[in-house]
Amino acid sequence: MKLYRIIDANVNRLREGLRVIEDIARYQYDDQRVFAAIKHMRHDIEAITSGIDHELLSARASDDDVGRATLTDSEHRRAGVAHLLRANCIRAQEAARVLEETLKTVAAEKSERAKTIRFALYALEKKLLLSASAGTASSKTGMTIGINAACLAEPHTSFGRYLGTVLPWLVSQNKKNKFILFTPKTLDLSPVIRGAKNVRVVVIGDASLAVSRRAWDISFTETDVFNAAAVDVLFVPVNTPPRMKHKNCRLVMTIHDVIPLMALHIPSVVRDRALLESFSGGAYRAFKDDMHAARQADSIITVSEFSRQAIIEVAKLPAQRISVIHNAVDAKLFSARSKRQIADPYILFVGGIGKRKNLAGVLAAYRGLPDELKRTYRLVVTGPIAGTRYDRMIDTYGIRDRVVFFPRPDTAALSSLYRNAHVFVFPSFAEGFGLPPVEAFAAGVPVVVSDRTSLREVTGGFGFYCNPYSTRTITDALVKACTLPAGERSSRIQSARRFVLEKYAPEKIAREIGAVLNEGPFISA
Repeated sequence: MKLYRIIDANVNRLREGLRVIEDIARYQYDDQRVFAAIKHMRHDIEAITSGIDHELLSARASDDDVGRATLTDSEHRRAGVAHLLRANCIRAQEAARVLEETLKTVAAEKSERAKTIRFALYALEKKLLLSASAGTASSKTGMTIGINAACLAEPHTSFGRYLGTVLPWLVSQNKKNKFILFTPKTLDLSPVIRGAKNVRVVVIGDASLAVSRRAWDISFTETDVFNAAAVDVLFVPVNTPPRMKHKNCRLVMTIHDVIPLMALHIPSVVRDRALLESFSGGAYRAFKDDMHAARQADSIITVSEFSRQAIIEVAKLPAQRISVIHNAVDAKLFSARSKRQIADPYILFVGGIGKRKNLAGVLAAYRGLPDELKRTYRLVVTGPIAGTRYDRMIDTYGIRDRVVFFPRPDTAALSSLYRNAHVFVFPSFAEGFGLPPVEAFAAGVPVVVSDRTSLREVTGGFGFYCNPYSTRTITDALVKACTLPAGERSSRIQSARRFVLEKYAPEKIAREIGAVLNEGPFISA
């Protein structure tokens, strides 16, 4: 089928054009933002070719392509870097357009991917050519960057750890910029500021905003205190953006996941009826309002490719604004020798007591372990369990003497729990990233983890995977992890830890976030 030959030729043209653009950005401008944008385009190209690879290869006939011997004068000579850049942007854009149209005839569902690439290329071309004409790809003058730092009041929560881990690096890597941390109350932020001279904390404690943390997140930009700060960029590291966006202030926000929207609009993501119901009502409406307000964001960061595709699909936010920058993991917290808090070997669960985390599945799977393994390994659970249904389940299952609770461990205690665990278990139903299993890898612990949503992606294939809806598969994975031969265990731990140290290093993640804050979004005019 000759249409496959057209598709194959234009996939190749698109890839070739992207390579030239990437190398110009890398070696001429040292522009890291382009790497992220092109990575997303390559991901979309793979999605386009997936399932039709054989047809494309079979249709390829490069030897008798009449275009091989046809070159224009401009192709023989390029008038500088800008001309080279422009020519390859056009080459890639035209290839994307041909793909967009031809795919409608053979694989219509893939056409939208080509359209996404085309519009991302328009935005990329604008950014790079403006940089070329200015003689630089990044701002040489300092900016004032504001950050909603309210989450640092709870440093042990997922949002608090997300910002707290990268903030010291972000500040130290961007000394030309001034940072203002906006908080609803006075906080001791010395552990994350670390004496940096380019940071100050501004408390916006207006009584009208004291109703709830959510009310503060939504409204703090409407105060005179915020206006007086005159920030150039506002970074919101949580899912709740302010409702007022200032004309001369770019808004960059992180959307960690859109699971409440996915649960109700794509029911296959979450099959449990009780869990589905937990995403409905007022909480669902509030989240939907947040995603509507996110449309005003100039650039959106999310933490996995899974979450990026979900944001595009169910939140309907523009693909060209969204960059994937993973959560950071500070391996130092989990590498130091720490005092053992429990004498017996144990299986560890960290993740909270919400239904989505599937603690019920953990308890049922532990009950199903062979008696010998239950006698050898206790189950350690973090979170306020007392008086909950999980507390009652433990009695029903007859495992009270084998389960140990740590209601709210601080950073040092949590690090010790990770470091001394024999196996970590995390059979969550749905995640946007899934920080606990990655932290367990950093601590050098084998991980039993769900194979759903983002979790296989972020754990890199190094986990013992299970179906969170099947207690039997969780139990089986626990048995495999607990009985792993010493040599295989050591090799697996080393490989997983190396993966985490390279992929989720705080200095790397901070550099990528800093590039978004400094360079601005890829938004077409």
